[in-house]
Amino acid sequence: MICRQCAAVYALPVSPKDDPSSRGDGLKTYLLITGLIFGLFAAWHLFELVSQWRSPASDPWFTLTMALIVVVSGALSFWAFRLLKATGRAAS
Repeated sequence: MICRQCAAVYALPVSPKDDPSSRGDGLKTYLLITGLIFGLFAAWHLFELVSQWRSPASDPWFTLTMALIVVVSGALSFWAFRLLKATGRAAS
């Protein structure tokens, strides 16, 4: 990786991947996809929890496990979108 000032001094070519403004695009894409995957995962498990509702007395572990999965994956999705929003503010 060559900094722009060094490239200007030594007349070296600078590749587009060395551009600091393009580095954040990969991170934003990663955070967007991660947030979507965890959000869909949480939504699917919430749907499964509601559609296959069982009495907590008959199977308490099913309800607790599904609720834990929904909360953790929802929190990870929220965190990814929060970081995505923060990277957008930092870039501008």
